[in-house]
Amino acid sequence: MRVLNLLWALPVAAFIQYYSIVAARLAWCGLRDCHGLGSALNIPMVFETLAALSIGAVLSAAVLMLPPWTKRWRLRLIVPAVYSSVIAAALFVWLAA
Repeated sequence: MRVLNLLWALPVAAFIQYYSIVAARLAWCGLRDCHGLGSALNIPMVFETLAALSIGAVLSAAVLMLPPWTKRWRLRLIVPAVYSSVIAAALFVWLAA
């Protein structure tokens, strides 16, 4: 029954990550397309992009740490932090590519 807590925690964490992606993409590309003709006019704001992704990773990790989906507290602390960090790093690489 504890695993059922993930049924509400995972969508909430995904929702938070989605909005951090939107904020990071706006900081990186601006309102124009990243790969279009106007992309040379936009200078990527790296600090703002990293801040948006980091805040999203911390908030989504916190959401995944709160519900008691397992009895092992170490697992509940480590797995969400690693998961959110990997997602944030992959999104940064995706934006930079």
